[in-house]
Amino acid sequence: MLNNPDGQIEAMTAVGRILRQVVLLAWAAICLFPLYWMVIGSFKSSGDVVGGAAYLPFVDFRPTLNAWRFILFGSGDDTLKRFANSALVACASTLLTLLLAGLAGFAVVRWRGLSSTRERMMVAMLATRILPPVVTVIPVYVMANAVGGIDSWWVLIAVYTATSLPLALWLLRDGFADIPGEVLDAAELDGASFLRLFFTMAVPLARASIAATALVVFILSWNEYTFALFLTTDRALTLPPFLSGQMAVREQMASAEPQWDYFSVLIVLMVAPLLAGAGLLQRFLSAAFVRPARR
Repeated sequence: MLNNPDGQIEAMTAVGRILRQVVLLAWAAICLFPLYWMVIGSFKSSGDVVGGAAYLPFVDFRPTLNAWRFILFGSGDDTLKRFANSALVACASTLLTLLLAGLAGFAVVRWRGLSSTRERMMVAMLATRILPPVVTVIPVYVMANAVGGIDSWWVLIAVYTATSLPLALWLLRDGFADIPGEVLDAAELDGASFLRLFFTMAVPLARASIAATALVVFILSWNEYTFALFLTTDRALTLPPFLSGQMAVREQMASAEPQWDYFSVLIVLMVAPLLAGAGLLQRFLSAAFVRPARR
């Protein structure tokens, strides 16, 4: 029998493709397992958690909503209020950051000055992110206390916006730089103002970069811990310091075992908006870049 080199190559290619898919699926399972374990832990009872490893609902354990009912309605800790505070502060700071960084980034792109001066200015702005929050939180606390802004949403929104602006400015500057300058120059010659260029042309053309930047800023604001810990006490307290305090308090309770089912519910509440945002961004980017094949 004569050898068929083309058939052998196709077979090797098919085997390689299968192996690649198997490796990717295995790696995805490894990465997603902690998330799966956290989610199913929120539907376990305390006895199921300490009773040993249980992986499959209705097979290894019977799911229950006791932990969810306790955290959301029966704990007296106003978990939903802390969740609402985090959502309000993160969304408001994200929108404000996108507006300010977008205008500044577009102005930098359209600036016809010396490129070296422009780059030095951008580096100086990004250098403000070098200092960790624990270094700047005391001056920020003093200023917030001087204006009566302790435990208020607007102070958190202002601080989160200020800390996110340098990174957002860099990301959006690159997005606006990809827009053909000839298009903007032509619109400017037709009499379009700076704001009209920004809102009617730059924003639609750079929507993918804006969406990606929005997710990054939202994650930074949602997970921020240090400023929220020092600048809030009760009314504007967000989820990160609240969750940390809950874990510290419950570990000191006179129970025989840590209440991991309650902790799982709190962690799910903390992670769920980030996963939802990442999923929406993925669908948005797919719709923005994937085009139907032309006939």
